[in-house]
Amino acid sequence: PKIEKTLNQVSATLDTKTITALNAKVDVDKQEYEEVAKEYYNSIQDKIKG
Repeated sequence: PKIEKTLNQVSATLDTKTITALNAKVDVDKQEYEEVAKEYYNSIQDKIKG
């Protein structure tokens, strides 16, 4: 299914540095998980399309 492909593509963009930065947005900056996830997903659109 399409969702599996998308999740695999997103997962491939997540390295330790990126995950640490995303966690800091939630833990330190007190942003909502959903907002951080949407922001990240939107930022990688060009990497996962196709």
